[in-house]
Amino acid sequence: MEHLRLYPRYRRVTRRLAPSPRIVAGSPSRLARLLRSTARALDGRIRLLADENTAAAAPEIVDAIAEGSVSILPGRPAVIPEIEIAQRVAREAADAGSSAIVVVGGGTLTDIAKYAAEQADLELLCVPTAASVDAYTSARSALRIDGYHRTPASRVPSVILASPSVVAEAPDALTLAGLGDLVAKMIARLDWQLGALMTDEAFSVREAEWCARVARHALMRLRREGLRHAAFPALDALLVTGRAMRVFGSSRPAASSEHTMAHLWEVVLDADSADLRLVVDHPVPPAHFHGLLVARAAGYVVSAYRWILGRIVASAPAGSSAPGEAPHEFDRRWQESVPPDMQPFLAKMREETTRAPLDAPTITERRSRLATHRETIIALADRAITDAERGLDALSLAGIEDLLPQIPPHWVVRSLQWVRYLRGRYSMFNLAFEMGWEPELLDFLDAT
Repeated sequence: MEHLRLYPRYRRVTRRLAPSPRIVAGSPSRLARLLRSTARALDGRIRLLADENTAAAAPEIVDAIAEGSVSILPGRPAVIPEIEIAQRVAREAADAGSSAIVVVGGGTLTDIAKYAAEQADLELLCVPTAASVDAYTSARSALRIDGYHRTPASRVPSVILASPSVVAEAPDALTLAGLGDLVAKMIARLDWQLGALMTDEAFSVREAEWCARVARHALMRLRREGLRHAAFPALDALLVTGRAMRVFGSSRPAASSEHTMAHLWEVVLDADSADLRLVVDHPVPPAHFHGLLVARAAGYVVSAYRWILGRIVASAPAGSSAPGEAPHEFDRRWQESVPPDMQPFLAKMREETTRAPLDAPTITERRSRLATHRETIIALADRAITDAERGLDALSLAGIEDLLPQIPPHWVVRSLQWVRYLRGRYSMFNLAFEMGWEPELLDFLDAT
């Protein structure tokens, strides 16, 4: 039987820094027995949360606790992780006198359950049915609030019950979504240290290295052994990256510009979004999974970062800039430049862009920092980009291209143009902007 290896090691390394879920791995029948004994100890006061798909994926586990209060959500259409649903689950659990919530499912249901458990002050047990997200061990939930992705504080599960057979049999799209999300960890590793070098941002080598390493390990298993054999190693890696976010206190170890782009697309491509009528005038693709959007975004990001790396290599050691409007002049008036189709997100961008506008001395100082750290940045970027390219190649060989949503070119351009303002997080896109290379970069991306 496949075992979790990486998460227990990382948990030991960081055990004093934050509470972490206990992991129990085993067959569905073993996990069902454990849940029955838990239910008896709590006098049946367990609230089960699943949907029709996850209940069918783990019937023994669901049956073991189905005598308690139950929330089985529809399987189709796919549940959208809206905060109103999580609030309703919290109310129902409290009204039923529950002591704990057991969630059987993937990322969406887990995010809903984590927030509900926090709001109702209940213990949470999690049964992952797919290696699709890193939400299982993180302390925040990705929820739709006021029409946009946000991450409110949520309860970390006390126990995660993981069955290798259940995870391996998850739909290919879900496993590929999790592996697609893991590609982002190499990009995040680069951008995080770049932010430290360029802006003195707080940086943890331990969390950065762990996240990048476990991602490389899972994607190597995919490349060598195929999708089914990579599923449980992917879950192992995702548990580590979720905990790394918990340890550091933000998603910086695991997410960067590719997630920012994916979150924008999740809103504008959601046919049920109230904002959709304001910003989309073309057919909307079918339902998608977050990690697949991340993988799609990672492809654009890697291409952009490879181009930026080429400019760094070609630039004089003292740094250089392109002619045209000074970056600090645009940064000072960026809100005036937001086009009509991005206006629904202006409040979010203002919320994220809390720093003072860049000025001429800051731009000069950033260019000096690039000159100082040029060789370090070149080596760091080349390794991270190469790792991400290899990961994307492995995903392509596994068939992810057939599952990736087609993003309308207009929204690809918009996400690349405004990624710096949609999330207040330094990345290679910020460096390109500060060096004056952004117009050329956007021309290059538009041509490709």
